[in-house]
This record gives sequence, structure tokens and C-alpha cells, in this order.
Amino acid sequence: MTNACGASLTPTIHEIFRCYNLLFDKLDRQQKQCWRYTQQTYKCKDGHQLIKAIKAAKDKLSTYYTKTEGSTGHYYAMAIILNPAVKLTKFQVSKS
Repeated sequence: MTNACGASLTPTIHEIFRCYNLLFDKLDRQQKQCWRYTQQTYKCKDGHQLIKAIKAAKDKLSTYYTKTEGSTGHYYAMAIILNPAVKLTKFQVSKS
């Protein structure tokens, strides 16, 4: 995960957003996997506790992630756009 977030001592804002997205994706996958396992083995009490822990982690991440919205979010967006290595690439929607 450290390499995914950047090798420099001070990661830039676009790297932080990428880390948030990686964490959210990983937590979503783990939650789905745990839910399927819990449904298959009805006596699995640990599965329900793990699902609650994953939800708590997602809630905590969301608390900080939502602080990048609103008026302060514009500053983060400008910082990303002004980075010559990134520009508008982080704002392009992938065509699926």
C-alpha cells in the first residue's frame, strides 16, 4: 500500500485521493467476500463482526473524504489540475 500511495516523503493530494479510492475498493471487496462467506456458513459469528468492522472503517474514511467537498474541495481540485503530471486526468470518467 505504501508504494501505491507514493514513494516520496510528502505525498501529493492526487496520490491521497488515489489511496482513498484504493482503500474504499478494497473494503468493498472484502465486505462482499465476507458477506458471501457468512451466508454460506450460517454459524459464522466472526463474519458478522468483521462486516461491522469493515463498515466502521468505511464510515471513518468517509468522514475524512467528505471534508474534501464543498468550498475547500475547489482548492483540492485546483491543486490536482495544476500538477503538470496529472492535470485533468483524475477528473475523466472511464468509459465502461
